[in-house]
Amino acid sequence: MMAGYATDMTTTVGWICKMRNFVLYSARTITLWSIALATIDRWLASSTNVSRRQTSSIRNARRSVVLVHIYACVINSPILYCYEANLSDALRGCYGLTYICRLITDLIYTIMTTLVPLLMMIIFGLLTIRHVRHTQNRIENITMVDMSYKNKNTLPTSTTRERSKKKVDKHLCKMLTVQVTLFVILTCPHGIQKSYSSIISSNEPSSQSLKNAVETFIFNLVTLLNFTASGIPFYIYTLAGGSLFRNTFYTI
Repeated sequence: MMAGYATDMTTTVGWICKMRNFVLYSARTITLWSIALATIDRWLASSTNVSRRQTSSIRNARRSVVLVHIYACVINSPILYCYEANLSDALRGCYGLTYICRLITDLIYTIMTTLVPLLMMIIFGLLTIRHVRHTQNRIENITMVDMSYKNKNTLPTSTTRERSKKKVDKHLCKMLTVQVTLFVILTCPHGIQKSYSSIISSNEPSSQSLKNAVETFIFNLVTLLNFTASGIPFYIYTLAGGSLFRNTFYTI
């Protein structure tokens, strides 16, 4: 917020400019990729393949966390070289020094930090739902076979169990849809705006004050939306995840 609405030290001190943006964009990268990897873990855990289910383990989760941190530091390392303070020909005082620097860092953010993990959330989320439905169909088939050898008094219990599973499936689909939709709405505009401003920018300072004001407003708006995305998963799980997540929250 301070970077868009006020003057702070990141716009005047070079090393603060570099470190602040490096930590900021690395944290965003870690957040989105961690959620994407959690989606992959859910897909592995719901698979009917034994070897895939065994891949979903605490050890591999810890390894993934370490790899995500390394990946975030590596892809955001150009910020330490490219970003400089006291810039007068850029949308912000702390930004890429040259046109190539701005283009590279913004495209890395748009593609590697935003679009790729979002696509992974969509793909593996849909595959997880497919696994869950496939597993439920197998259970229903087995239940129907068992019911043919049992008394009719067991029908209400089986029906209740079936409804409960369908309810969990419904909440899973709802939670995935809400999560991916909100992340796309809140994070994609920021990456698109950064890439667009870098592509159309020139080395000559613009003299159109109205254009600069509009660009600054759009930048502040999409930046605010992007920060909002960082705190949205908790509310998605508790509001759209059904009673399972809410009961766990109340227990904690």
